[in-house]
Amino acid sequence: DLVPAQLEAAGVNEIFHKVKVKPGKPVWFGTSPDSVVFGLPGN
Repeated sequence: DLVPAQLEAAGVNEIFHKVKVKPGKPVWFGTSPDSVVFGLPGN
C-alpha cells in the first residue's frame, strides 16, 4: 500500500495503522497540524 508513505511525505503523523480486530481490514489514522486523516479500505 502506497498511501501511508505518501501521507507521511505530506506531513501527516501516523497514529495507528491496522487494528487487531475480526474481521480485520486495513485502517489508518493520522494527524497534521490542521486536520485529521482516516484511511479506510475500499475501491
